[in-house]
Amino acid sequence: MKKQCAGTIVLCLCTAVFMFLGLSQLNLTSGSYIASAATVEELQKKIEELNASSQRIHQQVNQYSQELKETRSEISTLQNRLAQIARQIDTLELQIQETQNNIQVTELEIEQLRLKTNETEGNIDQNKENLAALLSRVHEFDRKTLIEVILGYDTLSDFLRESANVQSVQDSMKITLDTLKTYRDSLVLQRVTQEGKRAQLESQQADLSVQQQAVAEERYRQGVLLQTTRGEEREYQRLLTDAQKEEAALFKAVQELEKQVSIQKNYIKISESNEVPRPGTKIFFWPEDDPVLTQRYGMTSFALSGAYGGSIHNGIDMSAGRGSRIKAAQDGIIFASGTNKGWGNWVTVQHLGGLVTLYAHMIRPTHVAVGAPVRAGDTIGYEGSTGYSTGSHLHFSVYSKFFTFDKNGEIYFNYSEGVLNPLDYL
Repeated sequence: MKKQCAGTIVLCLCTAVFMFLGLSQLNLTSGSYIASAATVEELQKKIEELNASSQRIHQQVNQYSQELKETRSEISTLQNRLAQIARQIDTLELQIQETQNNIQVTELEIEQLRLKTNETEGNIDQNKENLAALLSRVHEFDRKTLIEVILGYDTLSDFLRESANVQSVQDSMKITLDTLKTYRDSLVLQRVTQEGKRAQLESQQADLSVQQQAVAEERYRQGVLLQTTRGEEREYQRLLTDAQKEEAALFKAVQELEKQVSIQKNYIKISESNEVPRPGTKIFFWPEDDPVLTQRYGMTSFALSGAYGGSIHNGIDMSAGRGSRIKAAQDGIIFASGTNKGWGNWVTVQHLGGLVTLYAHMIRPTHVAVGAPVRAGDTIGYEGSTGYSTGSHLHFSVYSKFFTFDKNGEIYFNYSEGVLNPLDYL
């Protein structure tokens, strides 16, 4: 009984402690927040200005992209090709401005989060100090006997009056603890958000690097084309014809080697699916955002010209613009990747059940290691025009059986065996 009374009296005295410590310091609109709010507002104003600028640039990019889509279907002439390159450079330079704006916005958002995180940590520390001081006073009075506590009051009515405040003090302590929990949860969320923003910043910086590389390559391509053709249409057509003949010869040789490898089974790597899905089964997502389909699967007009050594076009070609992100069409693992004369930079992803998707002619792949898992929509490369390619595009193939082999020190893969029509599964 004596101990219970002492505890009650101690809780009563906590009211005075709370008054002394100042519960107003727990308010979310404390002085420290107001002091930093002006800086946060300035950052927000700058973010809004950059976003508005990016929106205007994006509209112009969309217009240029539409023009490029329309010119891809035109007959290939030197004049058209040079016009496409010039417009592609204009588009990429605008995309660089847009990406730079996005990078600045992300950096400003990270700075906003840093300010908010610092303020939240300060509020947590202040609340911890308040609780520590309160607990120290509780401990101090808890060590007193009932007689010592009663003797601390002038009259019995003073003692009873303080006892009536016990519930109020308990409520105040609950508010303090709830406030601490709110601050803690807010801090966790801010830190998670900040980590996400930093990952977003790294991704945007990678995009910028690719776009800058693409501009340099397009300018180089423009210079080479003008130098080799000397501006003459006839010379340009001769170059196209020679390139197509060389491409056809290479693909024919690759397919002959493919047959030997298949018979002898001297693969470097091989993947075979358990079952070929029924056509029309939607398994994969499109590997680019809003692409233009530039060549279908099968015996296309370009394939009939002998471009693939007399064989079909073993995939589909699409383009969303040089430097555009190429994404994994479904969950899987990076199965194989490489660079060769025919396909340029290529990557394959093996999916559940053994199907393999191929992504070729990339300006460059990402640095995802072979064997690493990827999720549908993960960036695995950027659209380009490496290997035998007359313009920026992605070649996308689907295989029920896929294997790699060596050809003169370069890694190639089967062209004909095990190929499926990608449009049957997109």
